[in-house]
Amino acid sequence: MRFNDVITLIDVAPNGINEHGFSIETEEQRNKVFGNKKSVRGSEFYQAWQIGIEVKFIFEMRLIDYNNEEYAEFEGKRYKILRTYENKNGEFVELTLSDLSERGVDDGEF
Repeated sequence: MRFNDVITLIDVAPNGINEHGFSIETEEQRNKVFGNKKSVRGSEFYQAWQIGIEVKFIFEMRLIDYNNEEYAEFEGKRYKILRTYENKNGEFVELTLSDLSERGVDDGEF
């Protein structure tokens, strides 16, 4: 399979814990990987839309490059990774992405 796109996977990890047990100062770990941007399937789009989430696109990549990151950046825009789907042979994974700004999500960092 030939990959035509590059996406940056972002892991946001706490850099410490305060005296009340809350995470303080987050640190981003960024990893650029190759893959392919794909359209969202109709059923997936409408199921998400019914609960107020707009799925933007799916990104297919090698499973070995994915380390359970929660966010991604593509073409200068940040997305939340909503769902992952591994293919049958376990070589590839599809990441379903939602635009953070359109969902009204405020994670404190974005």
